[in-house]
Amino acid sequence: MNQFEKKTFPIKELPSGDHLNLTIYRVKGDKPGPHVHIQSSVHGAELQGNLVIMEMLRYLQKNPINGSMTLIPLANPQATNTKFGTTTQGRFNPITGNNWNRNYTDISSKIDYKTFLDKNIQLEWKDLKTEFKKEIFNQCNFELNSNDFSIHSSENKKLNLILQKIASTADIILDLHTGPKACRYLYSAEYQKTQAKDLYAPYTIIIPNEFAGAMDEACFMPWVNLHKHLTEQDIDIDPDVFSFTVELGNEEEASSIDAINDCKRILKFLHAQKVVNEKPVLNEQQQFWSELSNYHSYYSPCGGLFEPKVKPGEQFEIGDILANIHCPRKIMNLDAIEEAVISIKAVHNAALINHTPTTAIGEGMEMIQVLADLKRWD
Repeated sequence: MNQFEKKTFPIKELPSGDHLNLTIYRVKGDKPGPHVHIQSSVHGAELQGNLVIMEMLRYLQKNPINGSMTLIPLANPQATNTKFGTTTQGRFNPITGNNWNRNYTDISSKIDYKTFLDKNIQLEWKDLKTEFKKEIFNQCNFELNSNDFSIHSSENKKLNLILQKIASTADIILDLHTGPKACRYLYSAEYQKTQAKDLYAPYTIIIPNEFAGAMDEACFMPWVNLHKHLTEQDIDIDPDVFSFTVELGNEEEASSIDAINDCKRILKFLHAQKVVNEKPVLNEQQQFWSELSNYHSYYSPCGGLFEPKVKPGEQFEIGDILANIHCPRKIMNLDAIEEAVISIKAVHNAALINHTPTTAIGEGMEMIQVLADLKRWD
C-alpha cells in the first residue's frame, strides 16, 4: 500500500518571532509512475480545495497508486488566517496589495536551453526529463538563496517561489482555486489541450503558452520552451508534464458532497495518466471549451445594488438579462423611479462563469465574466 509522510517547515518569520509553517503530505505508491503535485488555497478564501485534498487523502489510504503525490491543502496559511470581521479577504496580500497568484517567478526565462540540451541531448527522454527537473529545481534554489532576492523580494515572491520549487519535480501540477461566485471550470495551456478534457470540467478556458505570473504558467512554461527547442532540433516528443488551474466553485464556501465529485474528476484525470488504477464513475455531463480571447467581462455602468439573473454555469443568448442594477439615486428622485432598475443584457451567446459576490457595486466595477464561442470536445 501507499506510504505516507507529513512534513511541516517554516516559510515566514512573524513579528512575534514565531514562524508561519507550511504542511505538506507526501504519498508514495509501491509501483513507479508520475509524480503529482496538488495544492490549494493560495488565495486564502478559496477553501473548497482543502476539502478536495482531504477527500484525496481518504482515497489514498485505501487505494494504491503508481508513482507519488505531494499534497498541500493550505498553500498560503497567512492568507487564510487573515480575517476582516467574518470575511476572509485572502486574494491580495494586505501589506503589499499584490495578488497572491500573480507573483511567481518566470524560471523559464532563466534557463539556458542550448547549454542544457548540448549536455543532455543524447539521453533517453525519461532521463532527459529527470535532468530538466533538476535544472528547474536548481534555478528555484538559486533564486531563493541569492542575496538580491532576499533583500528586494516581497513575501509574496518568496512563498510563490517555495511552492514552485516544491512543484518542480512533478509531472502533473494541479493548482486548486475558486472564483467569487463561480461554476466549476478549468484553465489549460494550449500545449496540453488534448489532456484537458480528462479533467472533466464543464467549461475549459484555453490560455496561450505564455507566462503572466500565475502558478500554472510558472510550471508549464519551462516545458513549453524545452519542447520548442527540441522541435528546432527535429526531435518531436509528446508533452507529458502538465500544469492546470482547477476552479471549484465559490470562495468562502466548502461542500463535502461536492468535494467527493471534485475529487473523482481529478482521479479521472489521474487514471488517464496511469497514476490510479480504477477509473472513477462520474455522472455524464456536457463539456465545453473556448479560448481565453472569448472570456469577456461586463462592468457596471453605474453604482447601485447588483442582482444576478443568470447563475454561474448557465448558458444564455444575446439579449438575455444577466443582471439588474437597482440605482438608489434614481429611486430617491421620484420623477425617475421607472428608470431606477437598469438591466444588463447579454451581448454574447455564452455561459456565465463568474459574477461578483457583493451586492453593493460602484460604477466601473467588474460584475460578470462569461465564456463565448463555446465548443464541445471531440
